[in-house]
Amino acid sequence: MSFTALNGEDMELPFAEHEPIDSTGVTLTSESPTSKIKEEPNDVSKTPVTPQKRSHGKKQPSTDPEAETNDNDEGSPTKRSRKPPGKKMTVLGPVPASYEEASPEDRMILRMKETEGKGWGEIQKAIEEVTGSNFVGSTLRVRYMKLKANFVVFEREDESHLLQGKKELEEKWEHDKWQKIAEYVEMKGGNKYPAAAIQKKFKELSK
Repeated sequence: MSFTALNGEDMELPFAEHEPIDSTGVTLTSESPTSKIKEEPNDVSKTPVTPQKRSHGKKQPSTDPEAETNDNDEGSPTKRSRKPPGKKMTVLGPVPASYEEASPEDRMILRMKETEGKGWGEIQKAIEEVTGSNFVGSTLRVRYMKLKANFVVFEREDESHLLQGKKELEEKWEHDKWQKIAEYVEMKGGNKYPAAAIQKKFKELSK
C-alpha cells in the first residue's frame, strides 16, 4: 500500500501488506470466505453403512440357484427308497346278519367248509392268502359258528317248541341239581337227606 507525501513522492508503508486481487477486482483477504474453502478428501469411513441383522443361527436363503442346490444335496438326509406296493390287507369286519350281507371272504369260509369239506388249516391258509392278514388260534372257526348262527332261518312253529323245551329242562335240572347236592353231602360223610330238604335248607342259609 502506498500514498503521496507532502513533497510529492510516493512512499511505501512498511507495515502494509499487499493483498491479492482476483479477476473481478475484489481484494482477497485472509478473512475472505473463499480462502477458507478447502478440498476435503473423500473419507470412506464416513459413508453410512446399513447395519446387518443377525441371523441367530438360522441360515439365510441364498440367491444363487447352484449354491442352493448344493446345500440341499449336502444338508438333506438321504431319502429312503420307496418300497414296492404290497398286497392290500383286508379286515373281515363284523359278522354279517345274513348271507346276502356276507363278504366274499365269509362266503369262501362257508363254501370251503360245507361244500368242499376242507380242514381248518387249509381254510386258514387260503383266507390269509386272499386277505393278506394272519389269523391265530380258532379265529376262523369261531367266526364260522357265528356265521351259521346268523344265517339260519328259524321256522315259526319251532318257536313254541323252543320255549316249552327250555321250561321242562330247567325244571328237571332244578330237581336233579338238589339231588346231586344231597349225594355230595352224603359222600363227604354227612347224613342222607332228600333233595327237597337240601333245597329248603339252602334257602334258609342264604337269608
